[in-house]
Amino acid sequence: MDNKNLTNGSSALAPKYRPSTRNVDEELEKLRKQQREKQKLLAQKRTKAKAKLLIGIAAVFTVGVILISRYAAVYNMQKNLTKVKNDIHNVSMDNENLKVQLLKASDMQHVEQAARTKLHMVTPDKDKVIYTETTKDYFAKAANDNNNSNKTKESLVAKIKNILF
Repeated sequence: MDNKNLTNGSSALAPKYRPSTRNVDEELEKLRKQQREKQKLLAQKRTKAKAKLLIGIAAVFTVGVILISRYAAVYNMQKNLTKVKNDIHNVSMDNENLKVQLLKASDMQHVEQAARTKLHMVTPDKDKVIYTETTKDYFAKAANDNNNSNKTKESLVAKIKNILF
């Protein structure tokens, strides 16, 4: 046997040194690079996940705000509708009251009684009655006379304006 391979005692305590052909530093650097890349990928995944989460939260918040604003608008419309319905009811009740008062006021006996008691009026005698003639033509002629006088005044003013200017 050769003395090269002969070991006295336990080989565990004195292992043979075999120089490796590999470069340990390069392998360590490669491992570190791989770990950094993995960490970068993990960080990118985390940021993407956080961004997705924030976008989702923003979307839910926006939808919530829109829904609440629409519900508020519907509530205001219902409130206005109820107010308008109440106003319509009040006006119709006032209208009915006015119709009843009109019927009371249009009754000739009621009018005559009110004239005698409140205004102290008396029915006229035949001797004190004065009849007047009121025709529609009388009032129409007066209105036409006023319009004609205004037209002549305007036409004179217009003629003077045309001559001067």
